[in-house]
Amino acid sequence: SSGSSSGSSSGSGGPETFTGPTSLQSALTLTTPAGLIIDSSNNLYVVDTGSNKIFKISSTGAVSTFADIGPSGYNISGTLDGTATIDNSSENIYVGITGSHDQIWQMITNPIGPVFNIVNSGSDSLSSLGTPPTFGGMVVNGDGTTIYFSDDNNGNLYKNSTHPSSDSPLLANQGGYLNIDSHGWGTVAPGSLVMDSSHNIWNLGTAQLTEFEWAYEASSAYLNGTSPYSGNNHPHQWNPTNSNLTSATTNFSTLYNTTLYYTDQTNNQIGSIDIGSLANPGNTGSPGSFTATQKNMTNSGVPQGIAVTSDGTTVFVVDSNNNQILYGSLSGGLAAMTLHVLQQ
Repeated sequence: SSGSSSGSSSGSGGPETFTGPTSLQSALTLTTPAGLIIDSSNNLYVVDTGSNKIFKISSTGAVSTFADIGPSGYNISGTLDGTATIDNSSENIYVGITGSHDQIWQMITNPIGPVFNIVNSGSDSLSSLGTPPTFGGMVVNGDGTTIYFSDDNNGNLYKNSTHPSSDSPLLANQGGYLNIDSHGWGTVAPGSLVMDSSHNIWNLGTAQLTEFEWAYEASSAYLNGTSPYSGNNHPHQWNPTNSNLTSATTNFSTLYNTTLYYTDQTNNQIGSIDIGSLANPGNTGSPGSFTATQKNMTNSGVPQGIAVTSDGTTVFVVDSNNNQILYGSLSGGLAAMTLHVLQQ
């Protein structure tokens, strides 16, 4: 059947309004899907770690293989780890690849099609930093010049140019890193990352939400291994009032306006946090608090990647347990949302 770019229907919670695909024009077989991103035209990109492919679902439901990382395609040494982000200025896609060399690859989507550029290559990989990284989140700044990513294994937040010199180490003379675990900010592990309209970076890790302020990004000390946060100067932090978030794994998130949407792989929930309404806790290290709205998955679903359409009406979620994509209308709020399977 044909997908729909927009429409509405009546659900149990009242009228539902949708944007983006609501059905598939052809079959889509997924094997352990993880990452999910959406572009400004509401096309979806699914990072399928089992097949080592990235699938594209157009806003009208057309299905295609956007990139094949394996031997039958680009034959890249390594496997997709599910981490992905999109540069909204150029709509280039970045994906994490783990293996003998843990790397981030840049995919050019506009205007020349799915051609990979190497952001870091060969022996100059993240593995050279010591313990191989586990990518917890990625985000690109508004003008597309800088990528930030978190590393759950080493407790670091990294910064790098999206256009490093040819065959150079990812971090050499390009950016730097900030070790989150070594600055006495609690036991927060780097998790999913989003960037707000003021270029502040938000990190939803284990049991804590952290805001790294743009004012420090402008300082020469930021993310070069020497923290601008020292002594009584800490990043903004908030602890959850939801007890089930104190030990939750939240590896994927997205931001629409001031609402942070995330997926919780421990409790099998989708959640949202209104970061625009949070009280400023100051920089003294005393955290504030936040309360997340939570929505349980159905059919034993395990949520992974999450994306919201450009108008904020529709959310899409990867269900890795059932190997499918779900969608729901946000017109009645997250808690009242009905999840539907995106299928042919």
